[in-house]
Amino acid sequence: MMASYGSIGAMLSKIFFPRIPFVLTIQEGDREWEKNKFWWRRILSKADFVTTISSFLLVEVRKAGYAGKAEIIHNGVDLEKYGTPGKSKSGKTIVSISRRVYKNGLDVLERAFDIVKKKFPEAELKIISDAKHEDVPRYLSEADIFVRPSRSEGLGTAFLEAMAAGLPIIATPVGGIPDFLKDRETGLFTKVDDPEDLAEKIEMLFNDEKLREKLIINGRKLVEEKYQWPKIVRDMERVFDSLL
Repeated sequence: MMASYGSIGAMLSKIFFPRIPFVLTIQEGDREWEKNKFWWRRILSKADFVTTISSFLLVEVRKAGYAGKAEIIHNGVDLEKYGTPGKSKSGKTIVSISRRVYKNGLDVLERAFDIVKKKFPEAELKIISDAKHEDVPRYLSEADIFVRPSRSEGLGTAFLEAMAAGLPIIATPVGGIPDFLKDRETGLFTKVDDPEDLAEKIEMLFNDEKLREKLIINGRKLVEEKYQWPKIVRDMERVFDSLL
C-alpha cells in the first residue's frame, strides 16, 4: 500500500504496480492545484482512496473529477503538550505562528496592529515565522490571542494548536477554517484583506472577558473531541483496512 501527499512519484508507482492500493492524502493550502490542474487530475485518477484534511479540500477533489472513495480525516493535535488551560489572560499579546507567505495575510495583521496600537499602546504583536515545532507550546503560552488572517488555508492546524493551548483565535472564513471555527462560539471571524475589521475583532477580545472565556472553553473542548491524534490514527487505520 502506498500513502502519498500527492507526489508524481507515487502516481508513477501506481502505474507500474497497479495492484498495490494507493491512498492519496490532500493537505494543500496554497491552492497549487489551480496552477497544475493537469498533474492534479492525473494523480487523483490513480488513487484508490482519497483523504482530505477539510471539507473544503474534499469539495475541490470532487470538482477535479474524482468520483472514487473519499473521506475527510483532519490533522490532529497532541494535547499533552499543552496541558490544561486556565482562565483567560488579561494581557494584550497577540501571536501568529505563521510562515511569511502571501496566503497567511501577515501584511493585513501588521496593518491591523497599527490601528490597535493607537488605542492600546501596551499591546504587543509577535509573529513567529521560523518556529521549531517543539517550541510552539512555549510561544503560545506567552500570548493572549492567536491571529492569522489567511487568504487560503487547507485546514489551519496552527489554529487548533492555539485552541488546545487555551487561546482565543481570530481567523478568516476561508478554506478549511469553517470546519472548526464557529463565529463567536469557537473563535471570531474577520473579513479577508480587511485590517480595519481585524483591528475591531482584536479590540473586541481585549475588552470582553466573558467572550474570551467562552471561546477558550469551547475551542479546547472541540479539539479534545475531534482533533486528537488517537482518533486520527483510528480513522486512517479504518481506511487502510478497507483496501486490504
